[in-house]
Amino acid sequence: MENKSRFRLGEIQGKRLARKIVTLPTLPTVAAKMMQIIDHPETSARDLSAVIRSDHVIASRLLKLANSAYYGLRRQVANLDMAVVLLGFENIRNLTLSLSVIESFSRNWRGHFDYSEFWEHAYACGVAAQMFVSEIQPGKAADAFAAGLIHDIGKLILSQFAPDHFDAVIEHIEQHPSCDFDRAEREVLGISHAQLGAWLAEKWNFPASLAQAIALHHTPEEGRDTALLPWAVHTADYLVHQLGIGFDAGVAMPTLNQNVAEMLCLPLTDSGMPDFEPFAGRLFQLLAQADSFFHFLHKEEIQC
Repeated sequence: MENKSRFRLGEIQGKRLARKIVTLPTLPTVAAKMMQIIDHPETSARDLSAVIRSDHVIASRLLKLANSAYYGLRRQVANLDMAVVLLGFENIRNLTLSLSVIESFSRNWRGHFDYSEFWEHAYACGVAAQMFVSEIQPGKAADAFAAGLIHDIGKLILSQFAPDHFDAVIEHIEQHPSCDFDRAEREVLGISHAQLGAWLAEKWNFPASLAQAIALHHTPEEGRDTALLPWAVHTADYLVHQLGIGFDAGVAMPTLNQNVAEMLCLPLTDSGMPDFEPFAGRLFQLLAQADSFFHFLHKEEIQC
């Protein structure tokens, strides 16, 4: 696994941990089939909806989300064919992948942190990443939302499949309040949740852009110059931490790469730092507008 992975685990301890959690869940069947056909040039909306319809749970949830205030469609979405046409392949793909991730890690929840707060943070990161990207590359906005929503999936892997390791990280943070989560993981485990999350994304054959955004959301400078998603998720994560939204709010702030202003075309303060004040107000507005989307996830998925 280590030799083939695009994101090397590196440290011996990290490799041992990776081998310990080989029992990670597989991507649900409907999502796996969807990944196989969605990029095929001859795939139609009816083809895609037929695959999704084979899983009545995901199908019904997609319909509910399509009719939520988050998308603001002017007409009721009556069936999956219509949902695929109105929302587009990219939105449907990202929604299905996101729902699959949430569903896979919500079963028999035995995590060591507040699950609801974790998804509140993740959801806010998705909205924030989409906010940043929509100003630069509107066509990538749906990808940015999905990347932000699942960027911390590696923490769920640690919490559920290696709870002793996760506890060691938490204890290290409690003893070193200035240490952020990513640094604590590397110091204690020799591997980060970003690397673990990217490994799962690869195992599930996620689009390379989403896997890269997960892997590099703390180190976006390691990506290609044209890779916008890692920068958007990195900046969204910082802003959401700064605003104290959800899990990790009490942990030390992650380090912000000083090139984010240039990469995301952000305004600067008089001191030359990225000016997040206008984005903070806008984010809260977007979160309020999309409140039904999060509460849908909370009600339907976060039943532990």
